[in-house]
Amino acid sequence: MLKSKLVPGHPRPPQYPQPTRIPGPCDDCKFLNGIGYNPHESVCSYYYQCFDNNGVLVPVQRRCPFGLFWDQGDLTCKNAAAVDCATDPCKRSPRSYGAPENCRAYWQCRWGRTVRAQCCAYSHRFDRTRGCIYDNSCTVPCPPNQPPRPDVCNKRPYPQDQTQYYEDIGQGRTILRRCAPGTIFVPAPTCRCDRGTVVPPMPWECKPDLYFPFDNDLLDKADDKTPAFADRVTIDRSPRNGAVGGGAARFNGNAKLLIWKYANMEFGSKFVIRLRYRALPSSNASLEEGIITNSDCRLPCSVAISYDRQDNTTTAKIRTEGTGVVRSLLAHSPGWNAVEYRYDGNRLTFSLNGNSQSLAATGNIVKVPAALQIGTGCMGFSPFTGLIDELYVYKCIP
Repeated sequence: MLKSKLVPGHPRPPQYPQPTRIPGPCDDCKFLNGIGYNPHESVCSYYYQCFDNNGVLVPVQRRCPFGLFWDQGDLTCKNAAAVDCATDPCKRSPRSYGAPENCRAYWQCRWGRTVRAQCCAYSHRFDRTRGCIYDNSCTVPCPPNQPPRPDVCNKRPYPQDQTQYYEDIGQGRTILRRCAPGTIFVPAPTCRCDRGTVVPPMPWECKPDLYFPFDNDLLDKADDKTPAFADRVTIDRSPRNGAVGGGAARFNGNAKLLIWKYANMEFGSKFVIRLRYRALPSSNASLEEGIITNSDCRLPCSVAISYDRQDNTTTAKIRTEGTGVVRSLLAHSPGWNAVEYRYDGNRLTFSLNGNSQSLAATGNIVKVPAALQIGTGCMGFSPFTGLIDELYVYKCIP
C-alpha cells in the first residue's frame, strides 16, 4: 500500500464507493467482459448473469444446455462429471434425480456426484423412487430442443478465434464471449455455439482492448465497445485545453470512470497502457492521486499509475505472481504528460514524456476483483484532479 502523506490543514480526502452490489444472486459475482457471473443457489445447471444498470448489478437467470453444469471457475457450462457443484443432489443421496424442466430427463449419480443426463423412453416419466415409469402424458422431446433461432441473430463471429463471438447485449453494447469447450460459433443457420471443425485463425494483429479518445463522449471506440460507468466525469472542449482532437475527460477530485470488464480478468504477462494527462490546481495533496488503478477497498491494486503533487512525480506500479510489487517513479512535467506503461512478462517499462525506466518483473499480473478505475482509486489513492486524454489499454504488446 502507498503511504498516506497528510498535510497540516488538509483533511484526508473522502473515499468514494464502488457501484452498488445488491445482496442476492449478484453478490460477489465474478466478472468477465463487463458481465458478472454467479452459480445458482440450488440448481447446478443454472447460473446468473449480472448486468450493470446505472451502477446497480441486475441478475438474469440462465440455464446450461442439456447435460451440462455451470462451472464458476471457468465461467462456462461443462459436462456435469467435470464440475464439482456444491449443491449437487448426488452428494446427499446416491439415487438418480429428475430434471425439473423435463418430465423424461434425469441425472445419474455415481461416486457421490452427478455424472450424466439421461432420458426415459417416450411416454415415460422419471420418478426418483421407481425410475422410468409409464405416463402417456409425458411426450416432451428429450434431450430438450434447443431454443428456436431468433429471426435476427444478435451475435457475430470473432475473426481471430472461432471459439469466441461478439454478442449484442442492448443499448449499443457488444461483449466478447467464449463458447463451451469443444464447440465453435456458427452464425448461420443456428446463431449459436455448436460442434464443428476449427479452421486456422486469421492473421493476428495486436489491437487496443480499450480506447477512449474523450473527444466528444465517454464511449469506448475499440472493437469490443466496452461499457463504462461514469460518475461526475465531463468532457472538456475548451479551446486552450491542449487535448488531441479537442476534447479530454475532466476529473474534478470526486469523479470516476469504472470499467467493470477488467474485474477478475486475467491480464496475463502482456499489458500496456497509453494515455496523456494534465494535472489541474487542487488543494488536496494528502495522498497520491489515482490516474488509473485496479484497487478496491479490500485488496491492493496490481496495476496503477498515480500522480504525487507533493513530490511532483508520477509512479507506475505492478504486482506480479513472480516478483511481487515493483514501482517505477519519474518526474512530472507541467502541462500535458505522455505516459506509456508496458509489461512484457520480463520487465515493467515506464515512460513519461520520452524519459523511461525499465525494472525486472516476472510472472502473470495478479488478478484483482475490482474494476479498472480511471481518475480515482480506493486503497492508498485519492481521486485525480485534472484532464485525461487518448487512453489505450492493450492485452498484447503493440
